[in-house]
Amino acid sequence: MTVCVAEGCTGGDLLSNLTVPGSVRAFHIGIIAYSLPSKLDLGVSQKIIDNFGEYSQEVVIAMAEAIRKKRNDTLAIATVGDIDPSDSSLYHRLAFVGYSMLGGLTKTYPLLLPPYSRKNIKDLLTQICLSNALMLVKGGESDINNSQHFFVPQKDSFSPLIEKAGLIISLLRQRNLKIATMESCTGGAIANVLTDISGSTQVFHSGLIAYDEDVKRMFGVPIKSMVYGGVYSKRVAWEMARAVMNKTGVDIAVATTGTMDTMDKRPFHTDTQPGTVYLAILIKQQDPLTLQLNINLASREQMKADIVNQVFDFLINMLDFQREQEQPLLVKNPRYNLSL
Repeated sequence: MTVCVAEGCTGGDLLSNLTVPGSVRAFHIGIIAYSLPSKLDLGVSQKIIDNFGEYSQEVVIAMAEAIRKKRNDTLAIATVGDIDPSDSSLYHRLAFVGYSMLGGLTKTYPLLLPPYSRKNIKDLLTQICLSNALMLVKGGESDINNSQHFFVPQKDSFSPLIEKAGLIISLLRQRNLKIATMESCTGGAIANVLTDISGSTQVFHSGLIAYDEDVKRMFGVPIKSMVYGGVYSKRVAWEMARAVMNKTGVDIAVATTGTMDTMDKRPFHTDTQPGTVYLAILIKQQDPLTLQLNINLASREQMKADIVNQVFDFLINMLDFQREQEQPLLVKNPRYNLSL
């Protein structure tokens, strides 16, 4: 059985929690359709959005069916909703969770959200999605409306990164810049932390999760760049960033590929040691940043957090360079003129 994910309001939290050791056997593709244009790109029709609204039961089912049809996966999970609070004293925010299964079964659930923080709302929705998806896969009936009563917010390895994420979102909003990601080994972690910040909807366009070569090729990465194990390389990271920039038209694209805490034993993948990650950051009219990161082996969550921390440092540095020059998007950055 295989699973795919199309996230709206959860912004990568579901994907980041789903991509655990061994998940490559069952998970290959995910899309963080965070903005309205990205939902249209996913395959949601403008007519459905016009008739029912972007945050609706009909849209979440359309998202689930659109992502599942890309590879005929067994199960698709989708989320949509507006989780930014306007009155924290009320249980008034509404999100939809949708499931689509091979064979035509579709289920949607409307959820009234408690007055939690944005991050805790995302964590709650992720817990509900995964626990009830498991019950559906096992053939049981879910009790989704009671799931949220057992939610206990927990600290995680990404909490220290919130301040940096807030700075990045603030810089992007000040300059009216849009960002998108294509992640492989980090499995949505970069997008997840950025979308923990209120106001990120104005600048974060979408995130693509490409866990294998077929999905990378589907998203626009040339297959010739990935032959004979080249999928783990600065070249492929750069091609991923370029593909997502071309696909979305954003100003900034970030991409990651590599191995985490386990050796990839698939053919032509065994030369890259665990903890070897390749990063690319493209900003229009700047020289690209492409480099290899060597991450200390730890839990999958901690390794993702270490990568996100370094990505954020580079992003802040590159955005600060633009500010120093007072010529955003019109400068060449000599500090990152690195060979592929």
